[in-house]
Amino acid sequence: MNAAPFAIDEALLAAATARLRANLNLRFVMGGAGTGKSSVCHHLHALMRLPVIDMDARMYGAWGDRWDPARHPANSAWMRAADPLAWQLSLAPEAFLQFHAAATAEALDLLAEEMAEMAAAAEADEGVTVLIDGGFGSLAVVARAVPPASIVCLAMPPRSSTFVWTSDPGRRGFLEEVAAVATVADPVARFLALDAALSERMVADAGHTGTAIVTRSPETPLEVTAVLVAAAFGLHPADPAGRPGGRQGARA
Repeated sequence: MNAAPFAIDEALLAAATARLRANLNLRFVMGGAGTGKSSVCHHLHALMRLPVIDMDARMYGAWGDRWDPARHPANSAWMRAADPLAWQLSLAPEAFLQFHAAATAEALDLLAEEMAEMAAAAEADEGVTVLIDGGFGSLAVVARAVPPASIVCLAMPPRSSTFVWTSDPGRRGFLEEVAAVATVADPVARFLALDAALSERMVADAGHTGTAIVTRSPETPLEVTAVLVAAAFGLHPADPAGRPGGRQGARA
């Protein structure tokens, strides 16, 4: 198994923290896979015209050539592995969580760079709330970089999470890719176990940091979850673009 000797780069995280805390309008929607992060962000975008930064699209796409092996060793090792999926599945559970903590600090570094670039190009409206759509592995690390009140953690009961993975056609397709990993014994079971460990750690970290938790089941209407997330952020549908006011303004 990979030893994954990755530790959080404290200097990198401190620099990202200083830059991110200069932007009080960022709101992070986090949670395990399948909890509805992207759906909630898309709904709030449509309802309130809130801009959304999709971390998955950046980490797996737009930032592909920005991962520096010296500055971002965790993400570089994973993304540039011969088989990135097999690389992660080969990690022991605790090493898997440690890897995600280090990778999260590195992702925050690039997020802080992007926000600074947007501000310099006058592409960001200082008064508008920006939703950050998941993509991070460690809520505890994000909560060190931004105020916990700027984060909402979506959660699902363990059985519901497994149901989502095995019943959703799109996710079943990914599980078929997992099943094809020949270098790991029973790769699907291992993937589900690692995914559950990461989701459980996020919820536990949310509790420890005072981050709001919104629990839902597969039957929970998207609109209900989105309203609960907005309320946790102090945002209101009657306040398009989430401009400061009410609880949000008080927190900022």
